[in-house]
Amino acid sequence: MVAWPLYAEQHLNRNVLVNDMKMAIDLEQREDDGFVSGDELERRVRELMESEQGRELRGKSWKMREMALAALGTASGDEDLAIWNSKKGLYSCAETWDCLREKADVSWWKAVWFSGAITQHAFILWMVFKDALNTKERMCKWGFNGFSCRIWRSLLADCLVSKPLVDWDDVVQWCAFQLRGDSLETRLCKLSLGAVIYHIWMTRNHLIHGSTPSTEESLISKIRCEVRSRIMAKGGYTSPAENLKLLKIWNLQNIV
Repeated sequence: MVAWPLYAEQHLNRNVLVNDMKMAIDLEQREDDGFVSGDELERRVRELMESEQGRELRGKSWKMREMALAALGTASGDEDLAIWNSKKGLYSCAETWDCLREKADVSWWKAVWFSGAITQHAFILWMVFKDALNTKERMCKWGFNGFSCRIWRSLLADCLVSKPLVDWDDVVQWCAFQLRGDSLETRLCKLSLGAVIYHIWMTRNHLIHGSTPSTEESLISKIRCEVRSRIMAKGGYTSPAENLKLLKIWNLQNIV
């Protein structure tokens, strides 16, 4: 099939079908307005119908159909029953997903999915890492600049990170090699990254749809409040010397 997302979760579905399941061909959207040209649509349809890649995709789609049919067996008599080929004989969403997807290890996953993460922040951050978030300028390619750069630098300073992480590739490397543990500093950095990405994305949406966006100061304050609340909910941190300054900056002295 040709994946042509328009709104809502369709962009995520496109990413799964094209990159994970390898069952669809992607359409290239114009950078200026996000639309798809007639020439691009014709090129992709011809590629799907005539090219070797298209034949492989159709073959894989047919294989998926056969797998789906094979999952339904017919017991003795006229009644159809669902029979799942799993360890316990019961349907499992996790096992089904593992059968459909092509697994690939990524170096940044611990910066996104961790105990205590804010769910909606983690989901949007994951989409950015997967290059599946539809924006007029793909957030994972634009880097941090202007409005977003000032917010990001303010949160980095609050986390005592001195390295100027203003390029997205640098941020990815930072997540892969520096955000692996569960110290107070690491958790603050993880939560701050997710919150900044999420709220910049929300601000972009407000601008596009005519709503009044938040100011830099109010956005920074909101992000700090959300991160602080999540840290306080976890608690249990020790108070070594290197944490004293962080505790004071984030007003977290009462969590130790």
